[in-house]
Amino acid sequence: MIKISRVYSLLKQGKRSNLEDYIYPSSPQLGKIFSRIYIVCDGVGGETKGEIASKLVAETFGEMLSSMSNITREDIINVLEKATLRIKEYIDVNPEAINMSTTLTMAVINSNEILLAWCGDSKIIHFNAKEIKWKSLDHSLVQHLININEISIEEAKKHPQRNVITRCVNKDTQKEDLDFQVISKIENGDYLMLATDGIFEYMEISNLPHIAQDKQVDKSELIDAYCSHETRDNYSMYLLSINKPKNPKLLKTLLLLISIMLLAGVLSWHVDRAPKRKKQLPTLGIAKQATAQIPIIIENDTNKTLK
Repeated sequence: MIKISRVYSLLKQGKRSNLEDYIYPSSPQLGKIFSRIYIVCDGVGGETKGEIASKLVAETFGEMLSSMSNITREDIINVLEKATLRIKEYIDVNPEAINMSTTLTMAVINSNEILLAWCGDSKIIHFNAKEIKWKSLDHSLVQHLININEISIEEAKKHPQRNVITRCVNKDTQKEDLDFQVISKIENGDYLMLATDGIFEYMEISNLPHIAQDKQVDKSELIDAYCSHETRDNYSMYLLSINKPKNPKLLKTLLLLISIMLLAGVLSWHVDRAPKRKKQLPTLGIAKQATAQIPIIIENDTNKTLK
């Protein structure tokens, strides 16, 4: 069973004129929320109602998935259809929002695995104090150029089209636009971050293991310190401290087996230590009139070697 021991979050406007990011669940006491569904969205800016798109999509996924038990990819795809329908319904009433869209990152905490889904250039990162264990690949122009070896990762950071995304959630999004990942290998000390690109406008992904090492209790304050002075964009995230305790039923079974083996060993030791009765050799049948006994000779087999 996967456990979340601590939840950190940020939802910050940065130096933008409005806040187009949205996180789910959204609550004044974010650090005390232990949900099964975590979502971070970044609405596309400008006059396209990005703030409406991010909230609408996040709440559609969050509310519909929260009522399900063991959530699958098919469940997420089905909810995607509902989200695109709600965008269309909003556009019907507000035609000026024809291009409204948002990125999407989502973590679904199932019993023995975490199901991840994303679309756009918001990021999902699995890490601990030693390393980045896994990270999502952006659906962006610069990531495509990196993939085909046109530019380097360093060049992408300053590319004039670094904010151009190739996928997003809008009225026309198809199931193929979502990427999925399953994380099942989880250890104590692991973290999972869902973040908009504003988080990494100034902070490097390589800083995350150092954040995991830091003993500061509220890691959201530490990340906010990285972003608040330099980041121009909105910056928002969920950071989950996750672990996967061993199955208690399995532990009980192992302890029972060990106890049985120890008991068997003790009994075997006592049996070996118990005094043994000497066996009498059988008496040979001899005629009554015979007065002498037939001698019995027992040979010592000294030539055999015990292997």
